Amino acid sequence: MDFKHGYLFTGDKKTALNKAIAAASEILGKTRDSINSDPDFFLLETATLSIDHSRLLRTWSSQKSFSGKGRVFVVMADFFTKESSDALLKTFEEPAADSRFFLITGSKENIPGTLRSRLFPEDFEIPASSLAENKEFILEFLNSTIDKRLEILKPFISDKQKAVSFLGGIVEVLNGDFLKGAVINAEIAEETAKCREMLLSPGAYPKMVLEHLAYFLPKTK
Repeated sequence: MDFKHGYLFTGDKKTALNKAIAAASEILGKTRDSINSDPDFFLLETATLSIDHSRLLRTWSSQKSFSGKGRVFVVMADFFTKESSDALLKTFEEPAADSRFFLITGSKENIPGTLRSRLFPEDFEIPASSLAENKEFILEFLNSTIDKRLEILKPFISDKQKAVSFLGGIVEVLNGDFLKGAVINAEIAEETAKCREMLLSPGAYPKMVLEHLAYFLPKTK
């Protein structure tokens, strides 16, 4: 198979990771059991891809392959900061001929559009049971009183990564087919998306952003 330089796998991360490792095994001529010991294979799993991660990936990708078959980088992160994405973008603008990247995250919205445009996308369907549970939780938040919303938000106030994922889920719910027929103001989804982007910025405080949304968003029904 002729593999592209960079891929963006979204949706069910477990399925995406399995496919990325299978691709790496094929590229490097290794079995699934032995791929982790190959010096040309790099697996990075992190909640947040930092600028230091991106710089390290750029350095590694510029080095010569040990086997002559190329190098494969599998990167799985909950979200990518703007700084890390800008740094990684340079790697895709001047790609090493024998390097292959597989970026994995829950949603394409976790990656800035400038970096996304350099990647070949593939989405993996999330199991219905997990999706339904997530929708039910978010709908409970959207349909609660302000006091109840603030109570629901407590676990996210001290965890920036979880807060970003939660806001991404709200946007998906507001745009989802299961809300057909409901009167949803598009500005609500837009405001939530803006707040999510704000949280991706260095020094952003989840508490302030989440409390703003608790007061701002009207009930969906």
